[in-house]
Amino acid sequence: MSKRIANLTFLEASTSVVIYLRNLGIEIPDISGLTVSIPCPLPHQHDNGAQLIIYRNGRVKCTSSDEFLSIWDIAMLAEGLRFPEAVHAVCDVFSISDQIETEDTEGPKTKRL
Repeated sequence: MSKRIANLTFLEASTSVVIYLRNLGIEIPDISGLTVSIPCPLPHQHDNGAQLIIYRNGRVKCTSSDEFLSIWDIAMLAEGLRFPEAVHAVCDVFSISDQIETEDTEGPKTKRL
């Protein structure tokens, strides 16, 4: 497995979601059981007591929208970012390069995701 793929796989783990949310200043207890539930820090149309449930397997669910969210979704919603900006923001938190190398007829190139 390449280092890049290993890094992206890491970003789907519950630990990375917790680290990212803590980096935003959100207090989250350690996941000692199968899940941890916190007041949802994401913007909602109604203040309905929504909870963000973080599962040990890396899945995250908002009880208001009843949807599962990725770390990318969380970055976009919590910080008001578009996807490319969210990738950059998350990669910055984990000191992961958001650049990829590609090859075409002109040879190798590096570009940002």
